[in-house]
Amino acid sequence: MKKALLSTALLLSACAPTYTGPKPAPNEVIVEISPNAALSNSTLAPEQMTGIRGFSLISVLMIFQSFDTGLPAGYERFSFPDGADSMTRIGEKDAPMHMRAHWRSVNAATGHTVEVLWDSQPIGGKLLKVRVTATTTDGNVNTGRIEDSLLRAFVNSKDLTLVARGR
Repeated sequence: MKKALLSTALLLSACAPTYTGPKPAPNEVIVEISPNAALSNSTLAPEQMTGIRGFSLISVLMIFQSFDTGLPAGYERFSFPDGADSMTRIGEKDAPMHMRAHWRSVNAATGHTVEVLWDSQPIGGKLLKVRVTATTTDGNVNTGRIEDSLLRAFVNSKDLTLVARGR
């Protein structure tokens, strides 16, 4: 029985993606993105596909928000406060897609806001570094809980494998 458990652990570790870079910050994850079947015939480099897939997964989370976002009662769903300008491409046009997205939630009763900044950056091959930073004007809001909830929802997305987590 012990041999079987050891064999399973060794097999799983051999199949796991490797990451030898610095440990992610507390509000960061490193994930491996599996190729999407619909995009598998693309002529783009893996790092470019990783950037596109990361951006699309974050966008889907924003649209559906079918998970616990960590927002306290009274806050509206997150939205893009500046429309399409809430999504910014960082870097050169031909470089892998490093994106920054800005989300906002408002408490209509108090006027307080929660701002979230997503940063997704391909770091080589199929690896993507994602950082979520939450800030608020309301001292009663736990921004760490919001960051954790959003990262958990992202990591639970289809076609992702968690490689490293900062917390």
